[in-house]
Parts: sequence; C-alpha cells; structure tokens
Amino acid sequence: MNNKENQSKQSIFVGTTNLLNAISKIAAGFVGLSCFAYIVGWIYAQSYFSVFGAKWLITEIPVLTLMGYSWLPVLVVVFFAYTGITDLAEIEQEGSVKDSRQFKFTLAIFKHGSWVFGLVAITDLIFSDIGYPALAKILSFINVVIVIGMVRSALMILSLHLVQPVLRGNLSVVYLIQAIIVFGLYFTPMQMGRNAALLDKEQDALFLPIVSLRDDPTKTFKLLALSGEHFYIFPTIYDSKYPPIQIVVASQIQSIQKKI
Repeated sequence: MNNKENQSKQSIFVGTTNLLNAISKIAAGFVGLSCFAYIVGWIYAQSYFSVFGAKWLITEIPVLTLMGYSWLPVLVVVFFAYTGITDLAEIEQEGSVKDSRQFKFTLAIFKHGSWVFGLVAITDLIFSDIGYPALAKILSFINVVIVIGMVRSALMILSLHLVQPVLRGNLSVVYLIQAIIVFGLYFTPMQMGRNAALLDKEQDALFLPIVSLRDDPTKTFKLLALSGEHFYIFPTIYDSKYPPIQIVVASQIQSIQKKI
C-alpha cells in the first residue's frame, strides 16, 4: 500500500513539475515576444513621429499602442524571409545552389547592400532637407526594399550554412550575417515608419482622420495620435517645416471623419 502511495505521489510530483516547466516556457516565450513587439513598435513610432517633429509623443502613447505598430514590419520581414528560405530549398532540389543565378544575386545583395543602403539614406535625407519630398519618399521606399533584401539574403546564406557548412571556420562571415539580421530588424521598422509619416505629412493626403473642433468648425485638423482622453492633432494647412501639434480632449471635438 505504501509503495502504491509513493508511486502515486511521485507521478503527481512529476506531472506537476512538467506542467510548471511548460507554463514557465510559455510565459518566457510570451514575455520575449512582447518585448520584441514593443522594441519594434517603439522604433517604428519614433521614426514616424520624428518626421512630424514630435518625437516626444512616444512617451505619451500607451505600451499596447506601441506594440500595435510592430505587426506590419514583423509581418513583412517574416514573409520575405520565409519566401527566401523556401526558394533556397527549391533551388537545392534542382541542383547546385552555389551555381544558381538567384544565389549569386543573393550573395551580391549580402556583400554590397549596406553600401547601397547608406548611399540611398544620405541622398534621401538631403532631398528631404532641400525640399523635394516626392523624391525623398521614393528613396525611403527603395531603402525599405534594400533592407528587407539584406535580411532575406542573410537568412538564406545562414540557412544554407546550417544544411551545408559552407562557412566552416569563417566566424567573421557568421558574425556579419548575425549583424545584418539585427541591422535589418532595426532599420526595417525605422524606414517603414518614415515612409508612412512622409505620406501622412502631405497636406493634401487624406490617410489620417479629419477632426473639427467645437470652437471653430470651419478649421480642419488631422488626428496624429490618441492616448486615453487626449487627442493629438495638427492643422491640415500649415507653413512651417513641422506641423504645430495641439492637444485636445473629447469634449472639444465636434466630429472625426475617416476619409479613407
């Protein structure tokens, strides 16, 4: 009887231990994903509000809202990384990966992508400062494509190395691959935030909701951000480089219209 009781207690103890280990792993994964989403959302939001000259808005926005900014950059990176790895698998089935055109193109992006990115980024900032927003938007979009291509190429080469150790003994290249992946995970949300802000900042753009106030319904504003009872708005027409941001509460607003 005692043996049965001991076995029963041991099985309950083992089951409880396994359950606690599983819960701790799930919790650790959830915390890790939440931190990652917060960091990516923070980078996106900082880049977005910097275009409006309102970087201080990051401190006003709730954490969940910042995390919400992360889904699009993460989805884009994951999608193109997945397609790159699946393309690599298809090429491997057809023959030698190293001799394929796609792999040579991937290797070229891996080697020279950072230089092209830096050149385009500097040109983008120059055109933005001297008053050519249309060219700045095009160059900023190009840089998003370049960064995603760099991350995609780095993941493809890393995946190939895991299957066929082509980089054996060459730790510098492995470290470079890891650096490019981290680089891409930072600059992808940054460039995407900048792109979105350049579009929303145009005075004739109608992507942001249109707000009218009770004290002067003839004037229209655009809703830049919302935090609790505070609405951060700016005039649809302004003469300065950065729009003047106003903070109003719900009682001051007459209507909010989403044009698109």
